Amino acid sequence: MEAEALNGLGEILRAAGRPADGMDRHRDALALARETADRDEQARSLEGIARALHATGRGAEARRYLQEALAIYTDLDVPEADELRSYLAEYDER
Repeated sequence: MEAEALNGLGEILRAAGRPADGMDRHRDALALARETADRDEQARSLEGIARALHATGRGAEARRYLQEALAIYTDLDVPEADELRSYLAEYDER
């Protein structure tokens, strides 16, 4: 539950215009999710890190995290995979 809460906080901080702070929370969540083998929260963390990196002008680095998140979402066969696939397609067009 802690990883889920940290990811939620990361998303809120990013939406509030504080992507660097949000990225820190997503990184904390990622460490916990890996420790507990919570793949859903791992993917959510990776996506959050990527979106924060993109917001701070680090798009090339963000793409790697997006691809890693997509691989997990695809493996889990969850709707987030399709959403992230669409985001990546838009991302590549930029």
